[in-house]
Amino acid sequence: MHRARIRATVHRSLLLAFVAASLFGVVAAQRIGDPVEAFVDATIASQDPDGAGRTGAGLSVDVEAASGILTGVAVDGAMDAAGVADAARIVARATGFGDGIEGPIADFLDANLRDLAGAGPTTVRVETYLLHVDVDAGDPPLASLRLELPRAPDDAFAEPAATKGPSDAVVVIREFSDFQCPFCKMFAEEVLEGGVLAALLESGEVRFEYHHLPLTTIHANAEPAAEAAQCVADRFGTDAFWAYHDLLFERQGAWSGLGDPDAYFARLVRDVADEHLHAADGADADARAESARDAVRACLAAGDAREAVAASARA
Repeated sequence: MHRARIRATVHRSLLLAFVAASLFGVVAAQRIGDPVEAFVDATIASQDPDGAGRTGAGLSVDVEAASGILTGVAVDGAMDAAGVADAARIVARATGFGDGIEGPIADFLDANLRDLAGAGPTTVRVETYLLHVDVDAGDPPLASLRLELPRAPDDAFAEPAATKGPSDAVVVIREFSDFQCPFCKMFAEEVLEGGVLAALLESGEVRFEYHHLPLTTIHANAEPAAEAAQCVADRFGTDAFWAYHDLLFERQGAWSGLGDPDAYFARLVRDVADEHLHAADGADADARAESARDAVRACLAAGDAREAVAASARA
């Protein structure tokens, strides 16, 4: 991954207010999230046939990419009139809004760069993006601009109940879900089981995480369902969790209205394929299934999974 030459930034109160994206034509396949080559060809290569990464105004452009996908753009150089115009064009292209947002960005740079000189790194919001600005005094001022999407650090999240995909994946998809939620059921059946997730995982560069978010104020049995699923994950592992996850959604109508669903959740683990219950004791499949039921029942009665579910919801 290429990294731009930008120091650590802090958020300040500056805000770039732009007209909603629906008013502009989005530039196809040239923004953050699209192939990096398309962005380079559209914004730099046409002006810089030598491939030095410079614009017509002499600004240096550094792209960040992961697996061929553009993840960030940095622009450095003298911000005279030509430099401001080039910087605004490149940042606007990277947002996907193109000409519609280029003018407001140029206006912001014209109005603020000299005031920001020597003030240290500053971060402003450009629609859904963050623009990090660091300006050194001069005439014209020298500035470093870096555009990226906001990112949450990994430690902002609790441990997932289960994952699919490699631990070092470039892209992480985190689902926060409620087993009693009908829309979560649709997502599970139409997206997760419908082949979309499998297609993403084939690249080897995507990890999917399941996080508990039981909506206790509207779904009375969502929390015990989450605890039961966590019990299955803790006792029998990830494969058993995903099988149990599918069963909970498949039979949502059977347990959603129960006054005390714990017995049902314990029995449900009997329908998880025997191959996933390898950690349960017993000489044959029936005995292992009974042992699994007893293990989940005991886990629920003791509240062993309660804190893991609560921590996920808090996060």
